[in-house]
Amino acid sequence: MNWRFSSQVLAATILASLGSPALGGRQQATFKAGVDAVRVDAVVTVDGKPVRGLTAADFEVDDNGVPQTVALADANARFNLVLVLDTSASVKGQPLRDLVAAVQAALQQIQPGEQAALLTYDVNVTLRSPLTSDLAAVRRSLDSVDPASATAMHDAVFAGLSFGSPQVSSLLLLFSDGQDNASWLSAASMIDAARRADVVVCPVVAGTGIPAPRASSPGDRQPWSRRVMAALAEQTGGRVFRAGPGTMMRDAFLSVLTEFRSRYLIAYTPTGVRNDDGWHRLEVRVKGKRAEVRAKPGYMARASR
Repeated sequence: MNWRFSSQVLAATILASLGSPALGGRQQATFKAGVDAVRVDAVVTVDGKPVRGLTAADFEVDDNGVPQTVALADANARFNLVLVLDTSASVKGQPLRDLVAAVQAALQQIQPGEQAALLTYDVNVTLRSPLTSDLAAVRRSLDSVDPASATAMHDAVFAGLSFGSPQVSSLLLLFSDGQDNASWLSAASMIDAARRADVVVCPVVAGTGIPAPRASSPGDRQPWSRRVMAALAEQTGGRVFRAGPGTMMRDAFLSVLTEFRSRYLIAYTPTGVRNDDGWHRLEVRVKGKRAEVRAKPGYMARASR
């Protein structure tokens, strides 16, 4: 069964979630395993190519400027895929067929023990499939998609963030081909929620009609732009991908998954820093290598409940 939320209903949900433990707990980048530990998904590259074979001893992590001891650097960690797809009127016809083909190709890459969820958005946000290992059910949920109306991307991203978990890595693959013109949530609020969530966001942007960023930072009701999408990715450790028509969309979706599978799941137990004092800056490096590390720039430290 699909669940569809209007802007008014979602607005009430957002207001409740922002002040409740339900989302607040998910925003914390920690998990319980006897003690609180911080988990960070990091992609390591040299000249744009993934670096493989690293261990925990190869990483350096500073938490609020304090060096930490990395206990884990898992290169084969499972993850959940959250698909958040623009199905507004501009996706009618061949673009929708290309999008469905891209989703089908992405779902074929899901491995045993992993799950997928699917949300679509036009003027409403529709949960077509919750997190499940039944990929056939996710595929069937695409059959009822009927593109229409406006674009509430900010609200849809916020809804997708709720699938993040402190225990399992989550990749939110966001597809859009146009400006947000129907959300209750502002771009700035969406980005703030994303930076606090246990989710890596990788936007896939179709077409070239994206407005150039304004001189000011993203603010209330600003239509999304290159700056907004880049900030959404940067604040979660993701990257923006571009997609053209036909098989180029499928290739973009597969590129997102391929890159995410090259990541390292890094974990450490914070030492020498508080665990209840709000935002912590993170710096992740590789020892002795000319490597680029892409990871989220921080996490929200909250007292254990």
